[in-house]
Amino acid sequence: MPTRLDWFLSVCILLFLGSQSNAQPSIVVSATAIGNSATATIARSGSTNAGDLIVLGLMYEKGSSETITIPTGFTQILRRNNGTDAGMILAYKVAGATEPGTYNFVMTDGSKWSMGMVLIRDYDATSPIEASNSATSNGRNVNAPSVTTTTDDCLILCYYTNKKDATFTPHASTTEIYDRPNTSDGQPANMLAFMNQASSGATGNMSARASETEKGVGAQVAIRPASSLPIELLNFQAFELDGHVRLNWSVASEINNAFFSLERSEDGINYEMLTTKKGRGNAFTVKDYSFVDTLPKIGYSYYRLRQIDFDGSSKAFDPELVYIDPPEVETVLLNNPVENKCLKLSMVTMLSKTTQKQEVVISLNTYTGTQLYLEVRYLENASELQDFYFPSDIKPGKYILNIQTKQRSINRPILIL
Repeated sequence: MPTRLDWFLSVCILLFLGSQSNAQPSIVVSATAIGNSATATIARSGSTNAGDLIVLGLMYEKGSSETITIPTGFTQILRRNNGTDAGMILAYKVAGATEPGTYNFVMTDGSKWSMGMVLIRDYDATSPIEASNSATSNGRNVNAPSVTTTTDDCLILCYYTNKKDATFTPHASTTEIYDRPNTSDGQPANMLAFMNQASSGATGNMSARASETEKGVGAQVAIRPASSLPIELLNFQAFELDGHVRLNWSVASEINNAFFSLERSEDGINYEMLTTKKGRGNAFTVKDYSFVDTLPKIGYSYYRLRQIDFDGSSKAFDPELVYIDPPEVETVLLNNPVENKCLKLSMVTMLSKTTQKQEVVISLNTYTGTQLYLEVRYLENASELQDFYFPSDIKPGKYILNIQTKQRSINRPILIL
């Protein structure tokens, strides 16, 4: 049965999870356009980056009499008409690596229109829309009805339109982003305001006051923030040690952490996976991890840590740069499996101007670490082929060959027949 201590620890964990703050979504760019045609067009922002959330809001004249096709690649958030007098349609997409120059809504009845666009960052890319709601109005006060969120730190977008080229005074709890009525054609109105909701729950109705009385539509859309980091990384270190690269990292906590991946790159762009380390799932104590790359690349290499959730999502952390000197002696195993207890090695001096003999220590060890053979040789020429004869009482099987120079120590698995 659970003890009082178990109950206390469970409560602490829940409080900890509940206290993890999210990065609030932020609006980085807004733009507007107006027109009177069957195609409502707005230009892509030059600031658009892959992964940005693009939200479009089209306000149009003829309400329910219009048939509207949203831009390619977008998902409709909501559409609300106030009869055949005014309407609003909202849609979003996550920007790809390449985006078209314009985004187009196509309307069959050729309404007068006003459109706005915002780019949003620091949002939940897997499910960006937390909630939405809309309502119609008939008067100067246009209500964007309340939505209920279940996530802290949502960005709340409040949209307003009516069948006039009216301007709006935003609700006191919100901040205006744009107010762009179609003054060229006399309608419609188009205002967007926002607020940040620190704690989840009902946002409350957000009413904006129009400069002219007319039928209108209001809406709220909650943008879900990027979730808190699945691990709290304290440090990540990569450094050369005896010709190898040692990787150390420490974490203070882990949330839904399936495993770590350690990756290496020669150019800092294209990475290969070296190994993985199992994570702890959910854990809230400090833990140290380590790994040794025993076969590093000569010269500069980038090493980075990647964390992978149980759902497959991942985050790569900033890389560390490590330099490995060329070896003084390069050794190549010429026969593996080894026959007749005779090991053949090619050894090449990599230091062209040295006058010193290069020491090479060869040892044969079991997989449990017992040393069975040790011999020291000195390389006198630039390149030599040397034979090493193991004792006759060494039984056939799998062993670890250790090749040690002044600069580094390398282990190779070998098979003796």
